[in-house]
Amino acid sequence: MTLASKSVIFGEVRYCRRSGPTFHAGVLIQDVVQPKPDTSHLDDDQISLYVVGKGLTASEVLRVEAHIFRCDSCKQQMVQTTKALYHKQRR
Repeated sequence: MTLASKSVIFGEVRYCRRSGPTFHAGVLIQDVVQPKPDTSHLDDDQISLYVVGKGLTASEVLRVEAHIFRCDSCKQQMVQTTKALYHKQRR
């Protein structure tokens, strides 16, 4: 697998050993997030979960943030969802 320069790797360090002045670490990779062109929009559930800050994995949060950064339509939907959710809470 070739990784893009802005890839994010989630994993667990399984071992770490000293090798002279440096260390060698073994990592169990659990997920890789790579930037890729995505023409599809976020669905309402993804936006709602992102707004409330619950229900998404770390990699899903990164994907949502990357999409919202480049998609004005989903960014606007997020603003509307935020207003609707927090307006209901104030009542």
